[in-house]
Amino acid sequence: VLFAMPHGGWLPQLLCLLWGVTVLGLPTGSIATPKVQKTKRSAVNGTLDRNECLPTGFITAPKVQKLKRSAVYNTLDRFDRLFHERLSALVNVSEGQFGAPAKTSLHHWSREYEYPFHFTWINQYAPPNATLLDLGSGVNFFPFLLATTRNDFRLHLLDVKPSFAERIKRLALAYKVDRRVDYTAADLEQPLPLPSATVDVVYCVSVMEHLASPGLLLDEAFRLLKPGGMFIVTFDVLLGPMGEKDAKRWKRAFSVDLSIARRLLQKLSSLGKQLSPPTISVEAQVADEALWVDILKPGRRERKARAIGISDLSLAVYCGVWLKER
Repeated sequence: VLFAMPHGGWLPQLLCLLWGVTVLGLPTGSIATPKVQKTKRSAVNGTLDRNECLPTGFITAPKVQKLKRSAVYNTLDRFDRLFHERLSALVNVSEGQFGAPAKTSLHHWSREYEYPFHFTWINQYAPPNATLLDLGSGVNFFPFLLATTRNDFRLHLLDVKPSFAERIKRLALAYKVDRRVDYTAADLEQPLPLPSATVDVVYCVSVMEHLASPGLLLDEAFRLLKPGGMFIVTFDVLLGPMGEKDAKRWKRAFSVDLSIARRLLQKLSSLGKQLSPPTISVEAQVADEALWVDILKPGRRERKARAIGISDLSLAVYCGVWLKER
């Protein structure tokens, strides 16, 4: 008020300023501003609130539609596009999309939800200076997205092919993260070559369904996690016809049907605490008309379908997060 008085003079203004410093605790020469609570830095908009983590459970069409309108999806889409535009010359593309990506890592059906799902949970809950383990990494954009989003992350990548090592090394050098990203060739159905309780986050993107004994990998994942560590997994579930005659042929492509998926979820619940679990049963989720499924028919991928004896294959994808409590 005194500042606004036309004839207040300099003395009342000085007295008012001194009163503000001593009584209100304002710093000299500054303006009072509201305190902003600091949160973890992200590549999306500077912060990533907990409610931005994508929902767990089976993927549905509404979940995908909502995701594709988000800043998170745009961030991954942009990074994926630049990754392939700028660095495709660094890798040999002869081994296919997951061994050496050509045009995109993100835009392969369920990957459009799976990678953002892993990204939101990791970026929100991974502790500072976290060590991450990618089980079945292949060669794609995602580890490099994580490493460049958080410069305190260290990532270990595991997969079966020794030939991936050189490609990942060249990509890591190109992104200047070679001191924080490394690769080891390992059989994912055998004890993994890492010491126990040394990893903060283990994540696994669409690998479980291709293993003969996926339960063994779950045991290893939780062995490697530190107490309080987090396991994030997404996997395909076979929903198509599963008669005895065709069972062996179907299993050559996908080892997880609905009954096995239930057992895996039970095993995970015995190993850790599920975070934000779905509020409805597996059966109710699968019965949802909005369930996001992929139909594989001979006319669509004729060679692959004939090679494994499949005429009509229906797949859904489960997403979940578990905490190792001890």
